[in-house]
Amino acid sequence: MSYTVSINYFRRSNSTSPGDRMYLTAEGVYDSKTGYLCMVGCRKIHNYSTSVNDCELLVKFEFAPTNENRGGFTKGTIGSTRPKSDPLYFKELTFSSTSYFTEQAVETISRMDLEIAMVMISNTLSCVFVALQIFHGRRNPEVQSCISIAMLVVLSLGHMIPLVVNFEALFLGSHAKQTFLMSSGKWLEANEVAIRVVTMVAFLLQIRLLQSVWSAKETDDNRIEKKASFISLVVYIFGGFITLLLNWTRGKRSPPSSYSGNLGSTTFWEDVRSYAGLILDGFLLPQIVLNAIRGGLGRAALSGPFYVGTSAVRLVPHAYDQYRLRNYPTVGINGTYFYADQTADFYSTVWDFVIPCGVVALAVVVFLQQRYGGRCILPRGFGEVELYEKVPVVSNE
Repeated sequence: MSYTVSINYFRRSNSTSPGDRMYLTAEGVYDSKTGYLCMVGCRKIHNYSTSVNDCELLVKFEFAPTNENRGGFTKGTIGSTRPKSDPLYFKELTFSSTSYFTEQAVETISRMDLEIAMVMISNTLSCVFVALQIFHGRRNPEVQSCISIAMLVVLSLGHMIPLVVNFEALFLGSHAKQTFLMSSGKWLEANEVAIRVVTMVAFLLQIRLLQSVWSAKETDDNRIEKKASFISLVVYIFGGFITLLLNWTRGKRSPPSSYSGNLGSTTFWEDVRSYAGLILDGFLLPQIVLNAIRGGLGRAALSGPFYVGTSAVRLVPHAYDQYRLRNYPTVGINGTYFYADQTADFYSTVWDFVIPCGVVALAVVVFLQQRYGGRCILPRGFGEVELYEKVPVVSNE
């Protein structure tokens, strides 16, 4: 078996020199049972005006065995057999990739088409639910001051961060972004633009709702809002500490999905990003805290379509994650997940059950608070609040 490899060298300035290129040819033996390929080869280095031949190379590849009907990870090394004192000696090069059979590539493209459609539907529904909440606030201006600003900030950040990340990847030319090349690449890029446009519309509507609520609270007592935001922040920090501690103890997300495509344990920032997705799943928490502190009779501050629909939008990705695990079990390539991204939330068999239960529980609590009062979920002692009213004193003088 023989191979021909071309290697281009990238500079730190993200530009390539046309002379910095190496061609490698190798021949060797392949074991179809183990997927192991060992070869000896030569390299031809083109560096500006010079050309050097080096035929003392050892090339090793480890593919997925051919008797498997699934792809897997490919890894390999390119090393020099020369002594370290030789000018042509170089340190061993290592690389890894994801190998796919043709059928699996077709399945991946089909899955990407489905996920793009689901992202478009989810973002469109988010626009509709936020617009309905804006109309609800206009019809009932007295409830605007009862809406949690912290909740709206969480939802706004949930739309803003993907836009910022996509903007950076699009305009800053990051080589770290991995791409999946296919014949329909232009079609895929057009759909990515459509996703960004719909996400931008949802973000602008969310900002409009935040601005209207902020204006309504300017004439209200902000101490309750500050207290509710502080309690929510403490819960977020404590929950994040516990969640990240558990993940660090296990060395990786527990239990990870079998197709996450992660070659190693997750990093700190990956865990932080996943926890941010968990906070977005529980976006109703600040509103529940605000309702409990405010107390009083039930007020429909949030329209039913807004909090029920948004909760459903956050719940469906976890149901789809289990569907994808059973119908698309192939190891995925980083960058091909458009919906239920493994790095944007906690996804596993356990998390996909726990998180939806939590989302439904929060929506039920909001429903009860708006129907029976903000403190209906608290023990009786917490709900009994004595109200004092100042009575004018009449003087006989």
